[in-house]
Amino acid sequence: MIEEIDTVVVGGGQAGLAMSYHLKGLGREHVVLERGRVAQSWRSERWDSLMFQFPNWSIQLPGYNYETDNPDSYVPKNEIVRFIETYAALIDAPLRCGLRVVALRQNSASSRLLVETEEGSSFEAVNVVVATGPFHLPQIPAFAASMPVELFQVHSRDYRNPSQLAAGAVLVVGSGASGSQIAEELHQAGRKVYLSTGRFHKTPRRYRGRDIYWWFEALGIWHRPLELQPEVRNLRFVVTGAGGGHDIDLRRFAVDGMTLLGRLRGFADGKLQFRLTALHAGEAFGRVILQDIVRGIQEAKVVIAEITPKNRNVYYEVGYAHALNLPTILLVAKDTELPFDIKGYRCIFYENTIAGRRIAPPP
Repeated sequence: MIEEIDTVVVGGGQAGLAMSYHLKGLGREHVVLERGRVAQSWRSERWDSLMFQFPNWSIQLPGYNYETDNPDSYVPKNEIVRFIETYAALIDAPLRCGLRVVALRQNSASSRLLVETEEGSSFEAVNVVVATGPFHLPQIPAFAASMPVELFQVHSRDYRNPSQLAAGAVLVVGSGASGSQIAEELHQAGRKVYLSTGRFHKTPRRYRGRDIYWWFEALGIWHRPLELQPEVRNLRFVVTGAGGGHDIDLRRFAVDGMTLLGRLRGFADGKLQFRLTALHAGEAFGRVILQDIVRGIQEAKVVIAEITPKNRNVYYEVGYAHALNLPTILLVAKDTELPFDIKGYRCIFYENTIAGRRIAPPP
């Protein structure tokens, strides 16, 4: 039997539920098909210790934000599952769990779209939204099949923790977010780790006291088309939320004892073959951020800068704004020593941190 409906959303994760929220707001009849349970990928395709790499304040879905007393911290994957579950219940999404979509084609008789599931249920819809997300199928090189059977191989999707692996050294292939974090975990567990790397740009976890993703939002990087910011297109942002959040620095990995290798390109005659790779691990992304800050200053009508002992590299931008004769307001922690004359600046002195909003009396 085929069920007719206006819209079918495939995927019951964050993207599918966000679509459901908007469809409900428009009064559109729809159903959300999920192969397992809500947030299934987060449940079954992530390692045990994974910490979400985005800060808590950024965990948002339409009409609902993550509730936390620590907006600048990072949460484990189970909290992300709970957040998505709560959201699904809050918006009362019309979920059909346990249905894996295996085919999508146009019905030649009606011009509608036919959605078929592995379980035998079928839906005919005017619209179909595929909200399954990227990177679902593991990319495993063909030569992996020719490696010795006694060599244990596991994709990051199926990796859980160091105890899952046999004793001995470990080769981690890939220095993206997953590969770098898994390599770090294995190294901290006492394993000898070899890390096969490709193109890499060191990304600061924090800049001027703010999380790097705060800067993405503040500078509009999230909202500008890539064609308008070509310097960002080819950069790889690799940071981690583990251990309170920190940079991923391949140079530090090497200093700490990991062995860095080039890109894995093959296996022959019982040997792994690696391509010689030059590690471009400079501060390229930091330069992009600085360029955007300078651009923002040039376009601003007034500049407000918070200066704290941990935020002293704001001085350059403050001086630049002042040189452009822009009205400049300094938010200065009480008793902070400034390396320049504050004449010409409007200063607001505060006690503790500006987050506390406790303004000190004028000096």
